Amino acid sequence: MPGGIKISKPERLPKDNVSEPDLHSWWNELLNYLNQDDDFHLFKTKGIYNTWTAAEIDEDRIAKVHASDEKDKLNTRRRQLNNYLTIIAGCCSKDQYMLVIRQATSLNWIWNELTVIYQHQHKGKDFLGIVDIQYDPDKDTAISVYNSYRAKIMENLKPAGTHIEWKNTTLTTQESISPTFEDHILLTTLHLIDKRLPARVKEIYGPRIEKGKFLMDLKMDILTNVSKMLDDMEDDDTDVNINAIKHGQDSFQLAYMRNNTRGSQRGRNRYQRSNNSRSQQNPNTQFCRLCHLSRKPQSVTLSHEIGDISCPSLSNRDRDGLKSKLSINAIQADENADDDDDEIDEEEKMNQIAELHGYNPGS
Repeated sequence: MPGGIKISKPERLPKDNVSEPDLHSWWNELLNYLNQDDDFHLFKTKGIYNTWTAAEIDEDRIAKVHASDEKDKLNTRRRQLNNYLTIIAGCCSKDQYMLVIRQATSLNWIWNELTVIYQHQHKGKDFLGIVDIQYDPDKDTAISVYNSYRAKIMENLKPAGTHIEWKNTTLTTQESISPTFEDHILLTTLHLIDKRLPARVKEIYGPRIEKGKFLMDLKMDILTNVSKMLDDMEDDDTDVNINAIKHGQDSFQLAYMRNNTRGSQRGRNRYQRSNNSRSQQNPNTQFCRLCHLSRKPQSVTLSHEIGDISCPSLSNRDRDGLKSKLSINAIQADENADDDDDEIDEEEKMNQIAELHGYNPGS
């Protein structure tokens, strides 16, 4: 094809030890290579010659011309099918060569035989192999874990004609993944990597998912930033734990601080880089990260600190919770002040008694 891209023939399959993803990749490369011949589409799954007789039964394989084909094309179709199978057999292992040449009856037949040979047949329980997918930060990336997880889902999609016993129905078409399920796969992968990630993604990317947008539209941005988000969360937890130890907070207070932390040093640098010099000169510079993430105007974001009762980004429930906590703190402060006053009153009484007995406390 002048000016087109020539696709090379895939390498021959080894005799054994072919993983399922590798087998799928090889098969896709083979089909793309075969698609370069305009006539080979006749022998694909939806082609008019999608099935034929095994050569060990009939050397010609095709007994008659299809009704929609030209009547004088019988010998041409037989020759084309022979070339088609020869190419496929040449890409398979040498041990599989004659199997394809002599026994193949369709493209689906060849694929099914390969899945049997390499022990990749799906019998339902293979779906549970998903639980073996784990994230190892020393070996894996977020993208590789996502690809492995999604590939396992794709490998277990059911073909047309599959009987669904629990629904007592039979699939009329090949099962496919919906846009909502694609979002679910991405979110589940994030949870698999770290159960805190979905909440962090919601916090950072939630405002960007507007009408007509899907989580998948932000997939690459999210996956490439997973390591940064994990670092941020570790920094957040470290800062909160150190502060909690210094001030003796209990577990409830620690959780409260973690939920309301202003983020890691990297996050603060990102959001306040332009104000660093001013912040050093004016320690009273205010910044509400919650309003920033909610895309409030700068005048609002810089008018108060996060956790302020007047924060417009707080829900009514959060605001009531803060008021309750502030009330408790105020009561505790009053009680402490009363205890101090009682101690002062007691000291004055002791001084008066001492003076009555001729003792001068100031001497």
